[in-house]
Amino acid sequence: MPCLPAIQLESYALSMEQKTFSRARGFTLIELIVTVIIVAILTLIATPSFLNSVRKSRRQEAINALKSLQLYQERYRANNPTYGTLANLTSTYGTGGVSSTTPSGNYTLAITSPTASSYIATATAVAGTSQVNDTIGSVSCTTLTVNQEQPIDSSLVQALSIQRSCWGL
Repeated sequence: MPCLPAIQLESYALSMEQKTFSRARGFTLIELIVTVIIVAILTLIATPSFLNSVRKSRRQEAINALKSLQLYQERYRANNPTYGTLANLTSTYGTGGVSSTTPSGNYTLAITSPTASSYIATATAVAGTSQVNDTIGSVSCTTLTVNQEQPIDSSLVQALSIQRSCWGL
């Protein structure tokens, strides 16, 4: 075997090293396209689930606001001959306790038909928010209602599938 000079061996080693580096310099177009497609598919799968979770948490906020409104109504009724309107409750307890909207502003609250023995409290999704699309299956949960004359209990809920599914009962 012929003996190669040291200079030729060094240049041969450098040329092999350069070939290795030039090959491992980046991603190919195919690899990049596959990665983008995988990210797009994962986004398409995850986004609806995420939005449903956000709507569910906002719906729970509206339910909590209605429950709080019920407590203020009972407190108001203990000192007055009738249940109060939303304006009565706001003037009595201030806007820190009673408001016409939920804290996030996705539902408006209303009280209708206050009498000495009953009232109806309603939380309605605000137009232009994602809560307008809040559904469970085919049931729309854009309006949540508490009727003091007919409180929602487990026996009544079975007859009212809309309230049952939206209230999580």
